Amino acid sequence: MESVILEVIFNNKAEKVKLTYSEQPASVSVVFADGAKFTSTGTDIFSSFLSLRERLPGYIFQCKGAKINVHPSRMSSQMGCGLIAYELSLGFPAKKSDLVNIFTPDVVKSEVTTKEQRDFFKNWMQSLSA
Repeated sequence: MESVILEVIFNNKAEKVKLTYSEQPASVSVVFADGAKFTSTGTDIFSSFLSLRERLPGYIFQCKGAKINVHPSRMSSQMGCGLIAYELSLGFPAKKSDLVNIFTPDVVKSEVTTKEQRDFFKNWMQSLSA
């Protein structure tokens, strides 16, 4: 198991949380300052993180994996267990330099639902064939 300290924003208040993740079985857990703990599982770390975010509406995780334009490819999901994803731009193919760790800290100004994130990925795929 690996862990990182991340900032989470809820009701305009920032809080440091401990996020722990595992590849086998794929799971992500978050522990808040008050001791509350939530764990979600999935087919890989990215899908586990999406599931965790779905369980915590209103919480804005300040990391790459919570951005609308970050999503793993099938290959990066399989090879990196969903820990590595692409930071995508509409109309542009993903490059090796676009690979990011989903738990790398980043500024996320507003909540992005997992549906919005999946929809962006679909739109990105379509933008490549336009």
